Amino acid sequence: MFVKLSLLLAVCLHLSSAYNGRIINGYEASIGQFAHAVAVKKGITLCGGSILDETTILTSARCVYKEHTFGLTVVAGTINRYTGGESRDVSHVIVHEKFDPETFDNDIAILKLFYPYEFDHTLDAIRLPVYDTEDDINVMVSGYTHLDYNPNLEFAYQRTIGVEECQSLLPENNVTGDDLCTVSAPGVGLCTEDFGNGLVDNKGYLLGISRSDECDSDKPDVYLRVYSYLDWIKYNRA
Repeated sequence: MFVKLSLLLAVCLHLSSAYNGRIINGYEASIGQFAHAVAVKKGITLCGGSILDETTILTSARCVYKEHTFGLTVVAGTINRYTGGESRDVSHVIVHEKFDPETFDNDIAILKLFYPYEFDHTLDAIRLPVYDTEDDINVMVSGYTHLDYNPNLEFAYQRTIGVEECQSLLPENNVTGDDLCTVSAPGVGLCTEDFGNGLVDNKGYLLGISRSDECDSDKPDVYLRVYSYLDWIKYNRA
């Protein structure tokens, strides 16, 4: 199912600088708008993720590399992580073999589910990219908030930028070709613990997995570039 994007709204949104959950100044999603988006939970919400097929979830390695599968679940098909939706137990976790928990390089993992999801208008798979992501295109990120007072699925409009520009704006980071960076309108962006959330384009392709560990909406947000890991995903999702 294509992600329902209204990217023209991005140029006319009136934004404040207050926090509205983990996605700073995000907008609340409607049911089915981001049908691929899931919450990865173990009692609390650990991070976000994206549905690749009926039994496969793509997420951030840092969220699950220490977790035993007992009690690890995925919730999909809801815009509130506390109510509704469909929950599935995780059968096993596949973390990238070169994931580094200190630098967070290769921050990607696959979750396999015991029982498959049945797709409908509220939950569906997202498509993997066919081509590498271009600079200066409109994109959106969605994810469940982590704060008790706002458990809803939110989204934000963003724009991709090149690696060199991103590195110049984040001199303290080591930005590589396996990263994908975005910028947003002033006061909008990701926040701490927004890991695993999917970055999508207006054609319904999954371009990035959020890995930003700061809460500064005036700096670029950094994602793992999904295109760079297509071979790994294909091999490990089977």
